[in-house]
Amino acid sequence: MNSLLVYLLKTGIGLIILYTSWYVFLKSETTYRQNRFFILLTTLVILIIPALSFPRISFQSNTVFFKTLDVVTINSSDVNIENSNAFDFFKTLVSIYIIGVIIFSINFLIKVFTVTNLILRNKVKYYNGIKVISTKKEYSSFSFMNYVFIPEKDITTNDFDQIFKHEVVHIKQLHSLDILIFELLCILQWFNPFVYFLKKALKETHEYLADKGVIEQGYSLTDYQLLLLEQCVGVQYGFTNNFNKSLTLKRLTMMNKKSNRNAKLRILFVLPIVISMLLVFACNDSESIKSEKNDVIKEEVSVSKTDQIYDEVDVMPEYPGGMEALATFISQNIIYPDKAKSSNATGKVYVSFVISETGKVENVEVAQSENEIFNQEAIRVVSALANWTPGYKDNKAVKVRFTLPIKFQLN
Repeated sequence: MNSLLVYLLKTGIGLIILYTSWYVFLKSETTYRQNRFFILLTTLVILIIPALSFPRISFQSNTVFFKTLDVVTINSSDVNIENSNAFDFFKTLVSIYIIGVIIFSINFLIKVFTVTNLILRNKVKYYNGIKVISTKKEYSSFSFMNYVFIPEKDITTNDFDQIFKHEVVHIKQLHSLDILIFELLCILQWFNPFVYFLKKALKETHEYLADKGVIEQGYSLTDYQLLLLEQCVGVQYGFTNNFNKSLTLKRLTMMNKKSNRNAKLRILFVLPIVISMLLVFACNDSESIKSEKNDVIKEEVSVSKTDQIYDEVDVMPEYPGGMEALATFISQNIIYPDKAKSSNATGKVYVSFVISETGKVENVEVAQSENEIFNQEAIRVVSALANWTPGYKDNKAVKVRFTLPIKFQLN
């Protein structure tokens, strides 16, 4: 549960960074293609990076590590939780989030059904190879995927060609896919107002691109602007690309605005900065690497072949139930020292241990510690681990060394 909330928090803050960057640096620019690329690419980065949880690297030690297990993070509220409200609090948050996801998913399906129903209930005609549906109600002209929806009253007017060309630009540039992506993102981040700001920004960019596409085909700028003003009445579909939108005045302003010569260079400056901020933000503190190489200590010792301890073998030892079960066992059995709680102490302890040929946990010791107050408890709980399935090298059971980082932190 905590992992889900952390992921949602990180992606939510990432969307805030994205929208702020777009608003400050790119909102007023006429580089519409670059603006669209910036929003879509950065959104993709925001969704992927927190899920990967890159470890943050700091070079603080010359210790060489091999074969580290995943970090087990112990919060002060994770132990002795029989009478704790922390679990119920997170469970309540997740329940509220799931309810919101269900509601917004239903709303999304209703939008899809409404458009699908229009397609099924009206006759499809072809115009220049594009599917056109004539709607009988007072809908605004709009496009969705490879369909153009135009009211009957507009099909028989001289303005039809310009309206049609506007919607064709939406279709050819695949704007509907952008909208679908952000509809799904709104389901994922329904509680975050900035996702709606971004969706609005993207749809504005779509309209600017379509307007530009019509003008570039040789139509009169003045006539086209008059058409926009005439089209200011009609039922709107927030799910689709509408020809007539509430941002008409903005579109008129942007059509008359001259392009800034340095605008295209600006995005080359903004994009790497924003992505770098997201990378730094998404780094996982709980897996901080404090050595120059990896995270498991390798001791240079002379041993006989019969007592040799391996760091890598053909078949690695396995804990019953996997690493998730191991982490669960530790979190349920470890005790956050009272002395550490009273002094607000935190720290990470690297516990080294060996899995014997029979699968027993042996030679448990602290390899490295940020705070000695946790050493004894870390050794105790690792020593209590159940027997593992032993490791094998050349079809023979052998001893294998592991190091388990346990991070103690206050809730």
